[in-house]
Amino acid sequence: MFWSDAKTYFSERKGIQGIVALLSIGFVIFHLYTGFFGSLETFYQRGIHLTIGLLLIYLFGLQKAKTTWEKVVNVIGVFGVISSIGYLFVRFDYVTVGRFPMVTPLTMIEKILGITLVILVIEAVRRQVGSALVYVASIFIIYPFLGPYLPGILRTRTIEWTDILDQLYMTTEGIFGITLGVSATILALFIIFGAFIASTGAGNLLFELSAAAVGKSKGGPAKIAVVASGLMGSINGAPTANVATIGALTIPMMTKLGYRPAFAGGVEACASTGGQFLPPVMGAIAFVMVAFTGEPYTKIMLFALIPALLFYLSIYVTVHLEALRLDLPPMESTKSVKQVLKEYGHMVLPLILLVYLLIKGYSPSLAGATATVFLIFTSFLRPKTRPTFGVLLKSFEAGAKSSLVVITSTAVAGIIIGIIDFTGLGDRLASSIVSLGGEHLFLVLGLVAVVAIVLGMGMPPVPAYVMQAGLTIPALVDLGIPLIVSHLFVFYFSGLSVITPPIAVAAYAAAGLAGANPMTTGVEAFRIAIPSFIIPFMFVLSPALLLQGPIFTVFQVTVTAVLGVVCMSICMEGYLKRSLMFIERILFFVTGILLMLPMNTTLFPGLALLAILVFIQFRGTNKPTANFSG
Repeated sequence: MFWSDAKTYFSERKGIQGIVALLSIGFVIFHLYTGFFGSLETFYQRGIHLTIGLLLIYLFGLQKAKTTWEKVVNVIGVFGVISSIGYLFVRFDYVTVGRFPMVTPLTMIEKILGITLVILVIEAVRRQVGSALVYVASIFIIYPFLGPYLPGILRTRTIEWTDILDQLYMTTEGIFGITLGVSATILALFIIFGAFIASTGAGNLLFELSAAAVGKSKGGPAKIAVVASGLMGSINGAPTANVATIGALTIPMMTKLGYRPAFAGGVEACASTGGQFLPPVMGAIAFVMVAFTGEPYTKIMLFALIPALLFYLSIYVTVHLEALRLDLPPMESTKSVKQVLKEYGHMVLPLILLVYLLIKGYSPSLAGATATVFLIFTSFLRPKTRPTFGVLLKSFEAGAKSSLVVITSTAVAGIIIGIIDFTGLGDRLASSIVSLGGEHLFLVLGLVAVVAIVLGMGMPPVPAYVMQAGLTIPALVDLGIPLIVSHLFVFYFSGLSVITPPIAVAAYAAAGLAGANPMTTGVEAFRIAIPSFIIPFMFVLSPALLLQGPIFTVFQVTVTAVLGVVCMSICMEGYLKRSLMFIERILFFVTGILLMLPMNTTLFPGLALLAILVFIQFRGTNKPTANFSG
């Protein structure tokens, strides 16, 4: 049984495909080993991680190459990766101890290899992420050369190009910086964990449980999308990939039930995006935040809990109101929770173990490695989830392949951060934002939010957030906002960029599955998520939403925030018990703002206005009204 597909597996993997399979399996084993027994020295850990990642990318390119030129380019890429990073391994003592960065001149071979690695990383990110991040990285690479001729805060001192190359290639402040370090020690393990979840049945558990819990209510498929995408997204932290996996099931179900295609795509895009905000795992970005802030994981998880639940509440209310407006039926049949647990219940044990280890204070690396190995063993307990030899090794390959986006984007993020630090641009930008905003906190927050969204467009969550560490977060800290709160604020807006037009990549992925216009789907996702754009302002103004302060205050602020989010969703949907008139929508919007603002002076007017609006809506339910289409 277990070995039934072994012969097929090996027969399909010959030549380059066989090398890819061996590297992928080695990648997973390497990270599991270092997760259990501790990371290697910085350059080795990050270097091996990046080497295997880049080799896989260029081997994939070689495998798909159709022309001689394409083959030559990818062969050069393979040898370029081996020589440029291999040089650092061979001359490890000299690189780490025997030379002084920016003082010891680079040799000709180091210049050639350094330029080679920068180009190979940029090309790899183009293949994995797309052109948007390439353009951003290119701007930052060119910036130091133009800096002496630019005006105002953009002006910088004259910098030798060899010093920039030294920073990016020969130190741990560039390509091999903290962002790649987090990828090499933490993120890769959680991506591997997510790959095994998808292949061993735990993914079915999350979907089937969501269906059992909410599938039988009105508009069930949309609610399944909200719940299942949130659970899966918390583990994998990849909105676009989440859309492709969960959305492939939920979007057709939604459109079949009667939801508009653009709406169905927008719901899935929003639900998949929110997973990165949702504890306990937060798509592993929580651990990046640990590296930047020094705060313990449990504290970050606690801070993020209420804002994440408010995010999902707003989406859930929207899909429920849409189902009421269209009078959609529930799903015809779903399994019961008992049936789901009977088939897949054992697969929840690795998730419980993972959360337990993290809360108990074990390192994320050890927790991720332990949970992954335990997941593999657990999958053999029941026939429904028992993998064959081929399925198991394909999971290894999937884990390595899924890591490539993060490897390349964190390497490029290291280039960007290295240049920001080297030129001092981050400090100057932070000072300028504070000066522009003056003492007006809302203005500064608004400027930072816009910058975070714009810089995050077209990027995966990790580099989108990481890039802000040197650019916008210092501006918030300078205003006296606590470091962890500043990181959460910027993290939210960086993450929301994937559903913000014009480059709403998660929404565009959902549009493809829904058969809808991409821009229409992007606008729909943005509309659904509008209450979520206000949530970060709320927790900056009121620490109680981050579970900080007296219990009564936390309870009061949370309850009013819930009411405010519901009011905002009603406004965006244009429906409660009947279609809303334009003035009613405006009043619900005002009510939502009054209730979401953590101020006693706005609380009672907000509650009074809410009571009046609800009374008017329920009193008029018997009056016929035209359906509201958008």
